[in-house]
Amino acid sequence: MSESFEEQLERAYPWIEWRKPLHAASPQGKGIGCRYCIARHGLKAAEIPALPQTIAEFHAHLRDSHTVAKTVAHVAQNSSKTAPDSPSTSNRKPSKSQ
Repeated sequence: MSESFEEQLERAYPWIEWRKPLHAASPQGKGIGCRYCIARHGLKAAEIPALPQTIAEFHAHLRDSHTVAKTVAHVAQNSSKTAPDSPSTSNRKPSKSQ
């Protein structure tokens, strides 16, 4: 049995949180992007308003469109507890100003 596209991505890039929602915004609107879909198809600013608008819609998309349905419920429970996508700046040393 061959690996699915999603399994290939997870194996090739294990440091990426593939099942975590990716909040996107543009002048046209806001939405929640799917990292699998963005990796496969890309994402244009004009497409952002057509993305899922709620976490529930995002998890329904994962369940219906990708082979990760068995763990979507677990991810849904923990998605509000995860850190934001941007790297933390709290470890930066303060700049010296004179």
